[in-house]
This record gives sequence, C-alpha cells and structure tokens, in this order.
Amino acid sequence: MRPASARRRCIANGAVRRRSSSTRSKSSHPHANADTIDTGSLREDLHAWVRASLAGPLTDVSLVHAIMHACMTNPDLARAMRERMNDTEDDPFEQLFARAAERGEIDPDSPALPYLQLVLAGPYILRQFFEDCPPDEKYLIGLIDSVVLPALGIK
Repeated sequence: MRPASARRRCIANGAVRRRSSSTRSKSSHPHANADTIDTGSLREDLHAWVRASLAGPLTDVSLVHAIMHACMTNPDLARAMRERMNDTEDDPFEQLFARAAERGEIDPDSPALPYLQLVLAGPYILRQFFEDCPPDEKYLIGLIDSVVLPALGIK
C-alpha cells in the first residue's frame, strides 16, 4: 500500500510529441540523445540521459501502453517495433557504454550489459502500473545509482 505522499509526488504526464510514422531520426529513438551525452563519467552520462528522457515521448505512459497493446494484437507492428528498439546500429546506449569501457569505468564484457536496456526501459512502462505514478528524476537516478551502476561494478 502506498502512502498518500507517494501519490501526491506523481506529476501529470507531459504532452505527446507527434511525429510522422515515416520519420526515423535518432531523436525518435527511445534512448534519444544518449549518443550525444558525454560528461566523462558513466554515472553523470546516465543522469544526464534521465533528465533528457523525461522530456520525451516515453513519459506519456498512456501512449506507451497503447503501443504495447497494439503490438500484442498486430504481429507486423510488434516485429517492426522490436526491430526499431533492438537496432544495434542505432543504439545510443551501446555507444554510451562503449565510451565508459574505453575510459576503463566498466568491463566491456560485463555480464550485466545485455540486461540494461530492459532495466532502464522498465520503469517507463511499469511504475505507473505498480505505484500509480510515472517515473521521475529521483526514482530513475536512484535506479541507476543503486542497481545499474553496481551491476556494472561501479560503486
């Protein structure tokens, strides 16, 4: 059971950025701008990504849930979405983690790396369901600092 204060912390969803379905730019990728973020520290890179992501379309939980439902009922749409989400050529997180490995912050063969996309995307989809509020900066930075970075061997 949630305390009333948790419900009050929830902020209304932002407006949806509308884009043509034919547009395939990096800014429409769910990890938009992760490839342009380079603070010199993985922790700060991920924190900067959180702040940028909260201004994007993933914060509209209703939209994300509608897309998920549409994918469950339309195999062609589901396949297209999976291809887009798993496009390693266009995966900015791969670049972000590669830079961290080049700096010696993480092991490039860390067993945690294959799971991080789902760990980082999960709150955008599930927090509304479980806690009745969308993810916010404090929650996402807490996830990064207490789950993601320790999984990569960063204290």
